[in-house]
Amino acid sequence: MVELRRVRTGPFTEKEAVTLQQVSDAFALLKAGDARLVKSVVKPMVSLFSDVPKVVVKKSAVENIAHGSDLYAGGIKHIIGHPGPGGDRVCVITDDNQVVGTGKMLVPHDSMDSLKVVDFDRVLVKPRERREEEA
Repeated sequence: MVELRRVRTGPFTEKEAVTLQQVSDAFALLKAGDARLVKSVVKPMVSLFSDVPKVVVKKSAVENIAHGSDLYAGGIKHIIGHPGPGGDRVCVITDDNQVVGTGKMLVPHDSMDSLKVVDFDRVLVKPRERREEEA
């Protein structure tokens, strides 16, 4: 073999690739106060999951998930896509497309009740620091 070339990784194609120099330049401009180039070079995390069904959670559920809580039907606003109950992979996000975590759907999306809905394999948000008055 003379050459091996990766032309696709997940939902990303070679046409979307950027050079390390472009990334370096974008962050240098960001430090100078111009975020426009960074926004065009660095994709939001949710774009990694473009081909995965999404479970949109309420803001009140995010902090509970960050502290290790399971996701129940009461914490869900709506579902994007049609995940199956047989362990289909889902991405859990907020209304503003912040990725909360990933996991497997445990129940049919059209008949959720008080059962645990998503079995998390990754939680990608950290708990907020407790304020002094809460301590």
